[in-house]
Amino acid sequence: MRIKLITIAILFLVFLSCHNNNYKETEKVKSIKINPSKGQSISIEEFATELTFLKLETSQRSLFSNINKIVVNKLGIFILDKYDTRKVFHFSSNGKFINSIGMAGKGNGEYILPTDFLVNEKNQHVEIVDNFTRSNYFYDIDGNFIKRIHYKDYRITSFIHIPNSYYLIKLGDNKGLSFENSHFIITNDQMNKAKVEFCPVEYDCDLININPFSNSFKNKLFFTYGFDNMIYEFMDNTATPRYKVDFGEKELNHEDLNHGDKYVISRLMSQDRSGYINNLIYTGNELFFNFLYNKDNFLYVFNINSENSVLISKLRLNNEFQLQNRLLAIYDGYIIMKIDASQLCKQGHEGAPITQNKSYGFLTIDELKENVKPGDNPILILFKTEI
Repeated sequence: MRIKLITIAILFLVFLSCHNNNYKETEKVKSIKINPSKGQSISIEEFATELTFLKLETSQRSLFSNINKIVVNKLGIFILDKYDTRKVFHFSSNGKFINSIGMAGKGNGEYILPTDFLVNEKNQHVEIVDNFTRSNYFYDIDGNFIKRIHYKDYRITSFIHIPNSYYLIKLGDNKGLSFENSHFIITNDQMNKAKVEFCPVEYDCDLININPFSNSFKNKLFFTYGFDNMIYEFMDNTATPRYKVDFGEKELNHEDLNHGDKYVISRLMSQDRSGYINNLIYTGNELFFNFLYNKDNFLYVFNINSENSVLISKLRLNNEFQLQNRLLAIYDGYIIMKIDASQLCKQGHEGAPITQNKSYGFLTIDELKENVKPGDNPILILFKTEI
């Protein structure tokens, strides 16, 4: 009996050791204090040190409705239109349409709804995850189907590659499945075995941000989790809280969020409350992220070295247009946002014809207004800033 108790005690200590190696709560967490009522209305021309616009080619084959996720790398620009066309669109670095990747359907290599995607630069593969079939679909850069990997034990919200061919995965609603009590897992390259699992928050509300992972910069990866308002650093299979965003008296009450639903959250967001940091971008010096306040999307920029910051409630373009403030991606030091073609045109977007506007490339704001039609694809805004 004594030997059995000693064995159990040793196993318990080993478990604690493993848990602490994968989620460190003892590290010092820096507080980022934000008063949302102090948000500024700023012109992007004044805010940016460099500013340019990229017009994407528009044709019957390249037309998409929305940018649910964008990946920009040396292979080009990849855009996921999740709900309408349900494809990934591939453009060159100067906006010329190359091809679309993936297709919704029931045939070989076809999925039901693309949940998330990533681009493997090394193998030149595009991977599209579908939670309805619980599968990861692999395509080459030309859009040819390669293979499908089925994962049966969980549902994915978003995923990213980490070293050694592993995946870091943000789980969705996993009730009734394995890992239903975990929010993040690390799997092997076949997605059929979880190597590490961790759960950075305790409350049960699983209303999550669309893209919790930032870009990886010099082997540093940051991520957020829903209404936790914490920014975690992920290195060496370890999640460490680094920054706590403190909205003070404006912060959402986590007791109200516990077991909440989207209708509860929507009501709270309209009552002078803040939360739900998302769309995180890390530049090496600054952290950019969005958060909701009174249902509006705010943009916050924080220099991690000087601790200087800028809080933007409204970002204007040319003193004519109000941008959505939504961060999309970063590439080569440029932050990427978008503006819809309909905003640059006098004619409204509703009922606008599908155009064959094959002009593309980097343009000035005046050139955009002359060359953009209401039915064109969204225009990418690329800018750099220093605070």
